[in-house]
Amino acid sequence: MNSIIEKIFTIEFQQNKEIFFMLMKNPEESLRQSIRLKTINDNIKVIDSNIAELCCDIIQKIFSKFEFNELSPYFKYAIESFVQEDLLSQQIFILQQITSIAFLKEFINQFWKKYFSLSSSMIKEINDIMKINNNSFIQSIRFYFALELNSFDNIKHHEIIKEEFTWLDDCKDMKITYLSKLFKPIKSINFEFEAHEASLSNYQICENLKL
Repeated sequence: MNSIIEKIFTIEFQQNKEIFFMLMKNPEESLRQSIRLKTINDNIKVIDSNIAELCCDIIQKIFSKFEFNELSPYFKYAIESFVQEDLLSQQIFILQQITSIAFLKEFINQFWKKYFSLSSSMIKEINDIMKINNNSFIQSIRFYFALELNSFDNIKHHEIIKEEFTWLDDCKDMKITYLSKLFKPIKSINFEFEAHEASLSNYQICENLKL
């Protein structure tokens, strides 16, 4: 199953390098153009599932092929897929949300590596979004920013960064009410699905795609 999904995403990427950016920005049009992605989207019912985690890992690896300056214009679109008010749309375009989380994981990882060369407008954009209150997804993104920052060893840099991003200090005592399993560190693609999920998804996706 994992090799089938990886093959699908690879083909999509080879045919259109922008496809996963499009999926965040305009999911309806992207899924209309690609029957393969639409089939995957339609067969993933729960975002915190093993198949969703597999998709997220593969898509993050695709995003890792891009430079930070290529990723940064799409940060707002990744966030919007979770903070928009139309919950029905979020359920329909679950692959958009998976892609957005994959993007955010890669973006945040590269963000701290590029921090001291960032533009003031990029820093302002991050600060403005992270100051959104009463949103569980934004809380989880703050937490992931802090988690990734703590993976770097330079404590002196930490103090400089926290002066710019004052909300990082709030993460120390933050009670996370939402943190998708998709935010786990990227891992090997070769893992086993739960039996009932694997058999169902494998049959449905393969039957529709005929790969």
